[in-house]
Amino acid sequence: MKNDDSVGSDDSGHDSHDSHDSHDSHDSHDSHDHGRGRGETLVQQYRLDASLDKVWRAISVPALREHWLPDRDLASPEPLHAVPGREIRYAMRERHPPFIESEVALRLEAAAGGGTVLTIVHAVGAPAEAANDGGPVFLCAA
Repeated sequence: MKNDDSVGSDDSGHDSHDSHDSHDSHDSHDSHDHGRGRGETLVQQYRLDASLDKVWRAISVPALREHWLPDRDLASPEPLHAVPGREIRYAMRERHPPFIESEVALRLEAAAGGGTVLTIVHAVGAPAEAANDGGPVFLCAA
């Protein structure tokens, strides 16, 4: 069983993220990229060799979530929405310009034959604009 804190590339060329606190193995991974640029949604699905309860704890308990989704990557460490054992959503914001804001939903369901299916839906919004960006320029005659 694969059980480490590595970020790498699996045989399909997709990034794989493994954390000993969230699951015992990374059995499969599907990724769907819907759109490019602003308003993009990325959907990734993983089949994990871990119980639904164990995966839920890994995504909802801050000390465990911190290993693979650290507070510094979140707009707020508090979830936007949670349905215990089913789904949790967090707001994210880049730390550097253009400060793109996004929302990540982590959805769980029991996998046929055991384990858990984790679906990650990452919806990326437009870059946050400064108060003086994008408006017409007005010049005052003195």
